[in-house]
Amino acid sequence: MPLIVIPEERGERRNMFLELLRIIDGISQGLLSEGKRPFVQCLDGTARSFGQVVFCNNPFSGIVILIAMMIGDLTAGFCALLCTFMVNGIATWSGIDKGLIRHGLLGYNAVLVGSGIATFLKFEHPFLPFIVSAIAAPIILFVHLSLARVLSQFGSAALTLPFNFVMMSILLSSESWRLTSRRISTIGTTNDSDFIFYDAAFKGISEIFIIDNAHSGILIFIGMTISSRILAVGALVGSILGSLGSWIFLSTATEVINNGLSGYNCALTVPALCFFLVPSWKVTPILCLYGAVITLGIESMLSTFLSSWAIPYMTLPFCLATLPFLTLDTEALFFGSNISFLRIIDLADLTTPSEHYTRFRFPNKK
Repeated sequence: MPLIVIPEERGERRNMFLELLRIIDGISQGLLSEGKRPFVQCLDGTARSFGQVVFCNNPFSGIVILIAMMIGDLTAGFCALLCTFMVNGIATWSGIDKGLIRHGLLGYNAVLVGSGIATFLKFEHPFLPFIVSAIAAPIILFVHLSLARVLSQFGSAALTLPFNFVMMSILLSSESWRLTSRRISTIGTTNDSDFIFYDAAFKGISEIFIIDNAHSGILIFIGMTISSRILAVGALVGSILGSLGSWIFLSTATEVINNGLSGYNCALTVPALCFFLVPSWKVTPILCLYGAVITLGIESMLSTFLSSWAIPYMTLPFCLATLPFLTLDTEALFFGSNISFLRIIDLADLTTPSEHYTRFRFPNKK
């Protein structure tokens, strides 16, 4: 006898499904650990930290991204997890603003530093990357708080500048760096290989987390869609723009492009402009294209400048390309008029691009 679902049961199932989507989608407001135990806040903040690297304030996005990192490089994933948990734990113990911890805003640079330590440095013993990651945690927290305080005076977030500062300092002080650099010594500088669109696009996303794996890039993309489809598409478009721009206009070696090293900075710049500025379906694509062009130009400049020290430019091109947009004083620039398509969202009001669009374009809509 076939199972007959009466309308009331069907409606209840639909409401349960919609409630589940409401909890998971966006920033998962219902799961924020406000008022919960410090350990739970630390865990929630750690999960969100992985998502905040790509502007996703969502613990489910963060968990998927962590899994993607471990698939690509197990040691890098665990080092990132340890370093991030240590930063949030120290911040909780120190009594730092719990809102910053809950939203993952103190730990996202630690994600990149932990992964960088495991990827860029060579250790004689397998447990040493974890020790170094734990030691680096308080340093990252201090540098992040310092830079965030300075940049907040200009209305800007710290972005990944703390990661760049700490990671470059570690590499410059490490004698083993010149012998173990995957980005410099093991990647060719010729065009012997063919351009592989799939690898370039998705490794461009995975390399944001210093993971060289296209499958990890796909998982990271999926994780981003949990929080915001706009941010996920922006990361993919940015990676494609950076890869194609390097291939066509900069004559970058195809092996470098196929490893995602020409796309990951643009994969950060494009979603950042969608995230920090009020979205406009007419103007935002133009700004994103312009931002990608600026990022590629800065990449080319830094590649030449930093070659003397044999260190990669990390995510500096993204930071240097994005900061001018975030610190722009449109009222002073345009004689007191507020230009809507360059309206920068206050840091305290950041959620997701779709919510930003609804809130600022339709202020009377509930």
